[in-house]
Order: sequence, then C-alpha cells, then structure tokens
Amino acid sequence: MEKILSFVQRLKSEKRVFLIVVFLLILGVILAYSDFFTRDLNKNELRLINGRGSCFQLLQEGEYTIHNGNKNLTLKELTISIEDKSSGKVAYYKVATDINPLSSEKISFAAVCPSSGDHSWYIQSARGY
Repeated sequence: MEKILSFVQRLKSEKRVFLIVVFLLILGVILAYSDFFTRDLNKNELRLINGRGSCFQLLQEGEYTIHNGNKNLTLKELTISIEDKSSGKVAYYKVATDINPLSSEKISFAAVCPSSGDHSWYIQSARGY
C-alpha cells in the first residue's frame, strides 16, 4: 500500500486526478454489477411478489411469470420451491432475476418436475436492492 501511495504522490496533480477518477469509475462499475447492495427481502416485501406458471415434466423446466409489486425494490434472486403433491418431496431452486419495481418478467430454469404433474410452487425467499 505504501508503494502505491508513494507512486501517486510522485505524479503531477493532473495525472493524480485522472488516476483517481479512473479508479472511482472502475470501482463504480464493479459495485454496480456485483451483489454488494442486495439483501434478503423481509416478509412484507416478499408478500408483494406473486406469479403464475408451472413445471413442465417433458421439458424438465419451470416457467413462471413473476410480478414484483414492490415500489422501490429490484429483484435479483428468487428461491422457488416445487412440491410433488403425490410424494411430498420438495425441491428448491435459486434463480437469478432482474425484475424492476412494479413490473413482471418471465423466468425459466431447469427443474426436476414431478412425474405425476400434480405439484405446487412457492416463492420461498428473494434478494434485491
């Protein structure tokens, strides 16, 4: 760290400013595309997320349209459970999303669907910012 500070101090002031600006831009891009700001949604926020869809056995795919009813939260990840009603087995799937506030998006993901076709699904948890 001392070597970096020494190097920066030896630079002329305009080069120093340029270097700082470039560093801040790179840091901003990294933070914008990372999960740095995401958090688990609370129960009230989770209640405002709903959707329609199903798990298709032939395709082994879950396909859902999810509505984000939160006014100030973008959804970045959902944990969806699919329960086989005949056996009682439950499978959990984490799905990356990018659903803006007060909007709906179609999501699809690989899933082991119940052979009976009789199943239920729930949004167990969500992360967003």
